[in-house]
Amino acid sequence: MNTSIGSMSLIKILCVALLFGVHTVSGQDHTKEKPLSGKEILIGEFGEASIRNLAGKRDLSRYEHGGHSDFRTYTLGRVRGNANLTHLAEFLVEKLKDKKLAYARASFNSPDAGATYHYFVEPDPKGDWGISTRMVGWHALGLNRVVDFPRADSLVKSEHDSKIIALKFFRKSGEEIQQLVIR
Repeated sequence: MNTSIGSMSLIKILCVALLFGVHTVSGQDHTKEKPLSGKEILIGEFGEASIRNLAGKRDLSRYEHGGHSDFRTYTLGRVRGNANLTHLAEFLVEKLKDKKLAYARASFNSPDAGATYHYFVEPDPKGDWGISTRMVGWHALGLNRVVDFPRADSLVKSEHDSKIIALKFFRKSGEEIQQLVIR
């Protein structure tokens, strides 16, 4: 293996892990990741990161919008969204239980990077309801990317103590596949 390529890959992995450590994926999941150029990243009204055609073939006008949960710590004077994990969790759980199309966003950042998770509550081609997650991330070093996480069949909010709250995403088998932690 070329040492410079190996070192660059390790640096990239470490930067991404530090930036997006709030969201973990476990098990044998296969996330789909695509690098992005800086020109492909769009920043919305509340500082959320997006891309053109984020929704793919989805018609978001049919989806109930749960708003933007803004957990950013560095805002540079921009308007901030609501930072309420309980609202986000209850919205996603309720829409999944009621089998209603829904869409919500949650943004995080550090001084030189940020990410927005886009959640889609919807049926799969077989008609089974679940939550699809697409993350759009940017980084000052150009480590911009879009990641499609494995589809979740259920979601649970858990509180570890008064300062740590997690949203845990599960498959039908009960396997935890994703975890979003707010400290």
